[in-house]
Amino acid sequence: MPMSINKKIFKESSFFRKVFLSIKTINPSKSFFMYLAVYGVLILLFLTISNLLKSNYTTKVPKYEEALNVYSDENIKNVLPPLAENTSEIILSKMLFAGLIRYQGGEYFNDLAQNVEYSDDGLTVGIEIRPDAKFSNGDQVTSDDVIYSYSLMQDYNIDNRDRAKYDGMNFTKVDDKNLTISLKRSYSQIQKLLTLGIVNKKELSQYQNKTLKNIMFEDKFLASYITTSGQFRLSDIVTDKNNISYIKLKNNNNYYHLSYFKDVNLYLDKIADTDITSYFQTNSIDISFAYFPKLEEDYNNNTYTSSKTKVIFFNPNKNQLLAKKEDRQFLYDSIDRYYLANNVLGDYGYTTYDILPMSQNDISSTTPISIEDTSFEPVKKETASDTEENSTTTPNIEVEYKNLTITFLSNNDADQKIFNYLKEIWSHKNINLIPRPVTQDEMQNVIKNRDYELLLSAINLEDYSSLYSFFHSSQKNAPGLNLTNYVSKTFDQNIETLRRATSSEDTQEALNNIRKEFYKEYPYIPLYSKKYSILIKKNIDIKIDEYISNDADILDNFKNAYKETEPIYNFLTRFNTQIIKINKIIN
Repeated sequence: MPMSINKKIFKESSFFRKVFLSIKTINPSKSFFMYLAVYGVLILLFLTISNLLKSNYTTKVPKYEEALNVYSDENIKNVLPPLAENTSEIILSKMLFAGLIRYQGGEYFNDLAQNVEYSDDGLTVGIEIRPDAKFSNGDQVTSDDVIYSYSLMQDYNIDNRDRAKYDGMNFTKVDDKNLTISLKRSYSQIQKLLTLGIVNKKELSQYQNKTLKNIMFEDKFLASYITTSGQFRLSDIVTDKNNISYIKLKNNNNYYHLSYFKDVNLYLDKIADTDITSYFQTNSIDISFAYFPKLEEDYNNNTYTSSKTKVIFFNPNKNQLLAKKEDRQFLYDSIDRYYLANNVLGDYGYTTYDILPMSQNDISSTTPISIEDTSFEPVKKETASDTEENSTTTPNIEVEYKNLTITFLSNNDADQKIFNYLKEIWSHKNINLIPRPVTQDEMQNVIKNRDYELLLSAINLEDYSSLYSFFHSSQKNAPGLNLTNYVSKTFDQNIETLRRATSSEDTQEALNNIRKEFYKEYPYIPLYSKKYSILIKKNIDIKIDEYISNDADILDNFKNAYKETEPIYNFLTRFNTQIIKINKIIN
C-alpha cells in the first residue's frame, strides 16, 4: 500500500522533502522505476556537465612516458651549442642544453634563469640562476658555466659564423647563482642571445687543448655521457665509418621540467629507396626530417620554410671580372630562379630575391633591369683557316671565354645540380665556369681565408644581428663573416641601426635602405630558400608552422608530440611535472 501523508506536515516541508514524500506515496511496484528515472537524469546531467568542463576547462597531458623515434638523413658531427650547424644538430643541441631563457610560441620565458632584469638604458642585464638548475650529473648550474658557455661563442679559434652577434657582451660574476652582463651599446636582439645553451665548464674546459669539433668521435665516452643542462641527456651513440648512425637520449631527471618522453631515439642511417618502408616499420619511426612520398599513407606531410637561403657570393679580390657592378648584375640577371627551384632541384625550395630577415619576397620590386654592356661580351680572335694560306675562304672565328671558378660542397647533390645548371646557361654567355668541390672541413678554411672567386653556400638570416655577421665591413677578418667582401659606410650604418633600434619605424626604414643598396650593387646572388618536408605519424599530436625563423623552434613541437593523452583541469596544469611523475609510477 502507498504511504499516506499528513497534509500539515507536507505543507510545512521543504521542496526536496515534498519531492521525497511524493515519491513515497507512489505504488511500490512503480517507485522502483521512478527512482531509476531520477538516477538516470542525474547521471545524464553529470556526464553533460563533465563533458562541457572537459572540452572548455581541461588540458591534455601524456598518459605515460613513451619513446619518440626520429629519423634524419643529415650527418651529425657535433651537438655542442657553438658547433651545431645543420637542422638536426641545432634541434639536438636545444634538447640537450637549456638557455637562460627560452623562446616558445613567439614569446620569451625564463628557463635556467629564475629572474632576468634589463636596465632602462639597455646596457646591463642582471641574471639570477634558478636554485634548482642542475646538470644531468647533479652539478649545480653556476655563473661560471654561463660565462664559459658565452666565451666559447666569442672564441676566434672556433669557426662559428654567429660569433659577431656576441661581440660587446662582458660578464661579471656576482656569486655562484648571480651575474651581470654589460653591453657596450644597447642591443635589440639581446633576448635571442640569452637562449644560448649552457654547458658544464668543469667538464669541457679540460679539453681546451683539443679541437672541440672532433670531440664526438675522439672521445666517444664523453659524447655518450656528457652532462647536459636541458630536458634530455645523451645515453648512447653508435658510429659507423666515422659517421654517427644512432643517438639515444634519455630524460634528464635533474631538469626542472620533465619531458613527455623517457627516450628519444634518433636514427641516422642512409636508406636505399627500396628499403624505406621496412626500415620505418622496423624502427617504428614517428617523425622523419627526410621526406619520402611513398610513406604518406601512414604519415602527415608537414612542410615549412627554413630561413636558410642558398646564395652565390662574389669575391672581386680573386677575380677582377667581379669588380664591376655591371658584370655582377649580368650574372644576376642570367639565372632563372623559378626554373632552378622547381625544375633543376625538383621543388627543393622556393624562389627568392630577398634574403633579408622578417621581410616579404616582393619579386616585382626586386627584379633588376637588364644591363647589356658587360665585360662578358665575347672577344673574337681570327685564326688561320684549314685551307691553304692564300685561300680566300673566310677565316674561322674563335670566341675567347672568361673563366670563373665556383666553390661548393663536394657531397651536396643540390650544389652539384646548381653547378651543372650554371655551367650550361653561362656557357652561352661566354663564361667558362670551373668547378671547385671541397669537403666540409676544407670549406671552413675557404671561407675563413676568403679563398674563392664565386662561393655557393647557405646563409641563415634569422634575425637582424645575422646581417651584422654576414655583411658588416668590420667583420671582414672574423672567421666566416662578411662573405661578400662588400664595403659600404651607408650599408654599415643601416646595419648598426637594425642592431640597436627599438623603434619599429627605424627598423623598417633601415631594412628598406639595405634592400635598396643590395639590389643596386649586387654583392651576391640569392637563389632559393629551402623547404623542409617532415613526415609525422598520424597518431602524434604535433603541428609545424609553415614558416619557422629558427630551426631550433621545432623543439617546441617535440615537447607537444605526445601520442596518448588524458585531460586534466586547467587549474592543475601547474602540477604537470608531478602528474607525469605519478603516471610514471602508475604505468
